[in-house]
Amino acid sequence: MRPARPPPRGARAAATLPPGFRTYPSPLPPTAERPTTLTRYSDRVWGLTQPFTPAPWTRFSAENRSVLFALADGGLWLVNPLPPTDELVEHVASVAAESGNSRVTHVVVPSTSPEHWASAPDVLSRVAPGARLWVPPGFFGRGGRVGGRFIARQAVDALALAAPWTELPAAQGAAPDAWGGEITTAMLRAPGGLTECAFRLTPARTAVTADAAFGLAAADADAAGASWLDRTSSRLAGVYGRVGSPLAPVIWAAGAAGAAFADEAASWAPDVDTLIPMHLSAPWDEGGRRLAAALGRGRRGE
Repeated sequence: MRPARPPPRGARAAATLPPGFRTYPSPLPPTAERPTTLTRYSDRVWGLTQPFTPAPWTRFSAENRSVLFALADGGLWLVNPLPPTDELVEHVASVAAESGNSRVTHVVVPSTSPEHWASAPDVLSRVAPGARLWVPPGFFGRGGRVGGRFIARQAVDALALAAPWTELPAAQGAAPDAWGGEITTAMLRAPGGLTECAFRLTPARTAVTADAAFGLAAADADAAGASWLDRTSSRLAGVYGRVGSPLAPVIWAAGAAGAAFADEAASWAPDVDTLIPMHLSAPWDEGGRRLAAALGRGRRGE
């Protein structure tokens, strides 16, 4: 079944763009233009999607996606900060005007994987001045180590100084009061330094995931001109035509902690209609069922 897909909105014709509208200095590939697509998923949920090409053997984009949620208190909650091009800044202003929520009040780093946090200092400066920063438990204590690889210490320090910060709750099923109790979390703390969080936007019946669950819809692969190698890689990762868990071995290796994460996220299934992963295709209908199935396989190491 193909994912439910509302049409993107807010894109400008390329010929009308001012110079530099879609560029921003960032270590995240691609380093040239990165167009930002704004998509409204529901009355209170929007997505901002940019290309992301981490694999050196292909130009196929794995996508990198911010999600914006309009909180009942009048603020905007933003997870997974992306390079803040002028186009992205304009889209966030559009969401603020449309939602009636005047500004971004929370910026959430969902994972220790670099593509999910490298742009946070710039987003806090250009998009969300005065916002509260949320990071995974122990993030700053790791010295920038993610999966055994050293990430520039100065980048971690810059993030620590960018805004007042709070650690995401380590307990499963937490619903922080600062978010009005509207968002529930599931936390994965895995061997090797990987920590990441999944989120349930309760009023919107929507779940948001980072690297623990995503998928590539066949229609999106066709539209993007995916090669045989791209499709084969996706099949081997268990994400072609469905939502899978590329982190299955990591979740399995985390033992009881991995099982607790999977149990919590899977328990959302009856209350989640839509799944929005931060990579590849989005949104997916029957999101709770798909997420539970993906993480169920992950727990068994399949």
